[in-house]
Formats: sequence, structure tokens, C-alpha cells
Amino acid sequence: MLPIEYSYTLCMSLSLLLFFGVSFIVGRLPDRDIFKKYRRSRTIMAAPCCCFLPTT
Repeated sequence: MLPIEYSYTLCMSLSLLLFFGVSFIVGRLPDRDIFKKYRRSRTIMAAPCCCFLPTT
């Protein structure tokens, strides 16, 4: 029998995926122009995290 840590890996990975996807989208950043590209890249990284979550 597998240890309990290995039994719930899918549940843990899906919850982490959702957490990081949401935190990338709604996370706070300074409003300066230098963070404009960083904000865009965070949104681009978060989109697959939130979109592909229901398909797994």
C-alpha cells in the first residue's frame, strides 16, 4: 500500500495550480510603468493554470 502522501498527489497538484493561477492574476503589483511587462507575463502564465484546471 502506498503512503498517504502519494494517494492525494493529484488533489494537491490541482489545488496548487489553482492557487498559483489565481495569485498570478489578482496579486498586487506597483502601478509604475516598469512593471507593465511583468504584469502581462503574470497574466499570460496564469491563463493556462486557470483554463486547463477543469480539463484534468
